Amino acid sequence: MQDVKNFFKDIFKNKRKRAVVSLLFWIAFFVIVFFMIGGSNTVPKEYRSGESRPSVNALDNFKKMSNFEFSYLITIEDKVVNNYKIDGTYYNKNYYFQMNGQDYYFMDNNVYLVNDNERKLVKFNSIDSTNLFNIINFELLTKDSVSTFIESSEEKNKTTYKDGKVVTNFVYKNYDNKQISIVSSEYSNIIDNIEMDFSNYFNQNYKQFTINMTYKNINNIANYDKNYDDYQIIKEGD
Repeated sequence: MQDVKNFFKDIFKNKRKRAVVSLLFWIAFFVIVFFMIGGSNTVPKEYRSGESRPSVNALDNFKKMSNFEFSYLITIEDKVVNNYKIDGTYYNKNYYFQMNGQDYYFMDNNVYLVNDNERKLVKFNSIDSTNLFNIINFELLTKDSVSTFIESSEEKNKTTYKDGKVVTNFVYKNYDNKQISIVSSEYSNIIDNIEMDFSNYFNQNYKQFTINMTYKNINNIANYDKNYDDYQIIKEGD
């Protein structure tokens, strides 16, 4: 015990030794604080507000997305080329989006045109072949369907870039040997872009039927206040 006391007395008498001890003390202090707060936050910002940390599997993270903003660019070429742009938000398991300046809502496997003035949701006439959502079911573009397509696909190749970006090519084939080419782009195990080519999937042959899907603000939406629970649902023409 006396040896310990003499050791500390010797340190405090020597300015150089006292400075070294002081430096070691502060280093130890900051190391303890660092570990108490959980270390450096290396979790991508898209997941910092979520309840669970992202998986090392990008597809798992894609399936677990609870909210996000999305943009779909759709190009369909048959006799003529038609381009469609859809911008929307997925929140509380619902899809809200806009196309050509009009608001739409996807619920129970149906797309509705929103009429805010009359507080109505208008269901489209299914025989209207010019309507985009009669050409392709919006459900095929939801995160659940897209993740199922990828899970059921064969991975063809994968490219990893120096900046950490990973691009993977898949081919999905159904029972009738119809196929969809899929390209997913991810960064830090987060898929933020998917391209799907339906040109050889539908019974009608298209020269081009491609959809580019971009996702942003993944799990970063604190509140989204649109709600159509009290809107009346009607069919087009009623």
